[in-house]
Amino acid sequence: MRTLDLLVVAVEAEALRLRREIGGLARGAAWGVAGAGFGAAALVMLHVAAWYWLLPHLGLPGSALAIALVDALVAALLVVLARPRNDPVAEEAARLRALSLQASRQASGLSDLLGAKPSPAGAVAGLLADAALAAWKRR
Repeated sequence: MRTLDLLVVAVEAEALRLRREIGGLARGAAWGVAGAGFGAAALVMLHVAAWYWLLPHLGLPGSALAIALVDALVAALLVVLARPRNDPVAEEAARLRALSLQASRQASGLSDLLGAKPSPAGAVAGLLADAALAAWKRR
């Protein structure tokens, strides 16, 4: 196969992979939303049960205050857990990407010949244009 045909196959395979992956993410999101709804209903029922259990012991204001205090503690814990953290793997991947792009700019004989600096967006656009041209020629 020619290089252009291989690139066309690669682009079509990547498009198929992305469509399948997006479909799986959409199904997972739908199931997650349904699960979150049932989880919220269970949480409401736990609040009602706690209210009825605490009512004879603490009275109306005391039971409301106790439930609010527990909710505030859980909320504070969740906020602490939700803080963004350093991801050393992501940082290393960004460094590796930057180094490889820099090396590709330095090693490209075509860019030296034309006096242009290649960019990743230009490379992707060129691949897509080649794939589109090949698909158009096949028709």
